[in-house]
Amino acid sequence: MPSHFSLVAPVALTKFEDEPIYGAADGATLGVIYQDPNAEGQLTFTVSNLPQDITFNSETREFTGAAVRTTVPRHGQPRTFDVVITATDAAGESESVTWSLTIQDNTFEIVSSPSDRTDAEGTRLDWFSGIHVETTTTGPNFSGPLLFSADGLPLT
Repeated sequence: MPSHFSLVAPVALTKFEDEPIYGAADGATLGVIYQDPNAEGQLTFTVSNLPQDITFNSETREFTGAAVRTTVPRHGQPRTFDVVITATDAAGESESVTWSLTIQDNTFEIVSSPSDRTDAEGTRLDWFSGIHVETTTTGPNFSGPLLFSADGLPLT
């Protein structure tokens, strides 16, 4: 362990797929404690085991981004990444800490659909008012856009 600096891992964090990580606002910042003030800014950082599309900024020491939709299998259990962050000084001394980042499935499913209906020609239809969408997670955290389609409708 280096005598002139030490690392403090970010707080453990749980996010849904596509849910952004906002660096310091989410507590996703690596802490560095310098015993020697002259050592500040002299460290090189490496990070391993990050989910796709999550990045580490070595200048701000913040993690940002959003895990891609395929990080967790559909309807699967949350996936925890033990992210290893290593700081190395100019003399080659290094220290590592592990940050626990859990990504949850962000799957949705349609639990009800609109009933059959017949309307007069020229009547504006609001087909999607009868659709109820729920996430399969523990809350309404689906953050991506939904694209609906319909088949067998008359042409206008």
